This record gives sequence, C-alpha cells and structure tokens, in this order.
Amino acid sequence: MIQCHNNTNYWVKVKDAHNLSNGLHVVVNYDDKYQSIGEASGFLARVCGLLVINHILFPISFERWFAMLDTYKDNVWESALKINKDLAKRGVMFKIGKLWREYRCKLWNEFYDPLMSRNKLIKNCPENVSMDQWVVSIDYGLKPSIMKIETGRSIGRA
Repeated sequence: MIQCHNNTNYWVKVKDAHNLSNGLHVVVNYDDKYQSIGEASGFLARVCGLLVINHILFPISFERWFAMLDTYKDNVWESALKINKDLAKRGVMFKIGKLWREYRCKLWNEFYDPLMSRNKLIKNCPENVSMDQWVVSIDYGLKPSIMKIETGRSIGRA
C-alpha cells in the first residue's frame, strides 16, 4: 500500500507506477540526508529497477554511467520520477546508475562466452537489446583493459 499526494492509501503495482490516473503520484519520504525511507522507498527501488532494463531509456552502449548523456537521465526524471528536491534527484540517479551498471554486467555474464569470436558474440544479442547497442557493449567488454579488470591479469599472457 502506497500513500499518494492526497494522503489516501492505494495498492499500486510497480508495473502501473507510470500509469496512475487522476493526477495521482506516489509520495516518497526522505530523511534529513535525502535517503528514501518508508514503504515507498522499496517501491521506488523496484520502479528504478524496471527503468534500467529498458535499453531505450538507458542504452547499454555507453561505457560508463557518467558518460551517458544527461538528456537520457533528464527525460526519465521528467517523465517518470520527478522529485522536488535536487539532492533527492542526485540520490535517485545514483541508485539508477548503480542498477544500470549491474544490469550491463548481468547481460555480459549471461551472453559472454570466452570461446566465441566477436562476430558470434554479436550474433548472440539478447532479444530486448538493439543490435547497435549490443555491438558497442561487446566491443567495450572485449577491450584489453576491461578484460584485465575482469580476470586480474593481462590478456594474451600465459
């Protein structure tokens, strides 16, 4: 049960969070350090989790969260999240950035096979990811510097 702006409690499913009727919106309370608290805090985390797996909203083709253009972040902020405090926005975007990185790693771990060539890896594109983003993501994951971070040793050495 989530409290909405008119102090009425409603049952809201995460998948319906973007389709609230009659101008309703979910109230997320924050403590003095702008950390979300209460029941709506978990709801917000689940909504953020749904947002990050949408490759149209947050493309996986960026090497780093901070390299992602602000237009992507701002579009989601304005259309889906809109919180009144700038510090709260920073906290929510930090949470989304963490979830985005975890999602990219999850995709890599699910679809990367060290025995496959680059072309075969590209053909092994997840169905919910666009091919152009997948190619960029594969090329990033195959960079020697990234492979070294993952394995802890230089690539090509015995």
